[in-house]
Formats: sequence, structure tokens, C-alpha cells
Amino acid sequence: MFRLTVLAAALAAPLAATAQDLPTSPYLPLSMALDAASAALAACADEGHNASVAVVSRDGATKVLLKADNSGPHTAS
Repeated sequence: MFRLTVLAAALAAPLAATAQDLPTSPYLPLSMALDAASAALAACADEGHNASVAVVSRDGATKVLLKADNSGPHTAS
């Protein structure tokens, strides 16, 4: 039982460190929305896709919309 407790504590330690980076307010800050959209657009570009990426707020309103240079108009509609 002691080994299981130690193992659980060791596995939970990295989660506690990353949880500190998360916002504590009930909304997504613009800086984090921009980072998320940029990372998603870069991942699409790495796979050869010209895409558009949208991040929405809690109420479904568009917070960030990034459109790749060569993406078609249908990707952002």
C-alpha cells in the first residue's frame, strides 16, 4: 500500500506544477488564446495544411481567428 501511495504522489507531482500555469479566472485570457491559436496553426502548417484556427470564449463568441496566408476563404467562414 505504501508503494502505491508513493507512486501516486510521484505521478501527481508534475500535474501540480502545470496546474499553476492555468488561469484561475472563469475566462480565457487573450494571451493564452493567441498562444493556443498560434500553436494550432503551426501544427497545421507542419502537416502541410493551409488552415484557419478559431478560439472561442465560454459563450461561443470568437476570441481569436487566425487565417494562414494561403488558406482558402472557406476555412474562415
